[in-house]
Amino acid sequence: GGLRHGAGMRGGVELIREVFGSDSDSDDADELNHPGPSPPAPLMRPGCVVETPLGDGARNPGMFVAREALGEDARRWLLDSIRADDLVDFPDDEPSTAGSDRCAPTGGGRNQAMRFGRDHLPRWALALADAVAKLATTRPGVSKGVSLSPTASASASAADDDDDAIFPREVLARALMPSGVFNQMIVNQYEPGEGLAPHVDLHAFADGVAVVSLRSTVVMDMSPPRGSSCCSSTPVWLRPGDVMFLSRAARWEWSHGIAARVADPAEGETGPEGASWVRRGCRTSVTLRAMREDGHELRVPA
Repeated sequence: GGLRHGAGMRGGVELIREVFGSDSDSDDADELNHPGPSPPAPLMRPGCVVETPLGDGARNPGMFVAREALGEDARRWLLDSIRADDLVDFPDDEPSTAGSDRCAPTGGGRNQAMRFGRDHLPRWALALADAVAKLATTRPGVSKGVSLSPTASASASAADDDDDAIFPREVLARALMPSGVFNQMIVNQYEPGEGLAPHVDLHAFADGVAVVSLRSTVVMDMSPPRGSSCCSSTPVWLRPGDVMFLSRAARWEWSHGIAARVADPAEGETGPEGASWVRRGCRTSVTLRAMREDGHELRVPA
């Protein structure tokens, strides 16, 4: 993830403790994997539309958005699971419904939680990660992903059109490894007016990033590499239940960010003159990534 607008820089030791925890932390796998609400079946909505907001075919740098991949029941289950694990702060009077984006200020409370390694992911995060990984095997216009079983994955990797899937075959091949396609997650809470500074994810994380967007609609700005003549920044609407996928150049070269404002121009409008605006509510996101094998170092100023 990137730096939230308004967040200050922290010292190296404090940052390391915040990211990786300390010896006294009790957030072990047993505590995170207590029984919780069962996910709906299927978790991902069959027939969801997969869009390519940055261009089709060879023009697409590797960004896909599966529209409303999580239906209302799945969104409610996911929010209830996050709330039950007490990873981030939810106001006590906030309704636990999939469609609600109403919220009260948390007063600088916990708005982000990270977990590293599949052994340290909550059960709901493992179920979500595996469902999103399967969704990443789909192709635009195809509603059903291929199986991620070893036999089927080996067959798929031999197919000539396998790279037409959302994620490249080398990313999907991680499904055959104990670490899986995803082994790291971040839960973020955003209040209206909060933004995300434009950034490219750290190189400690491998190719293949997925972001599950919940509650409020928001505009994610995708910007090409500096000096690129291909295009300008592209606003991408993320609605409740959407899943955004980044790989290849979209992950390594394009930056993504959210402007710090309380409303966004209506879809299809750039504003501000004459545009209608859509007010933001509170938004929750779950980002899924994988640590690179050589990504165990974190170098920060002491």
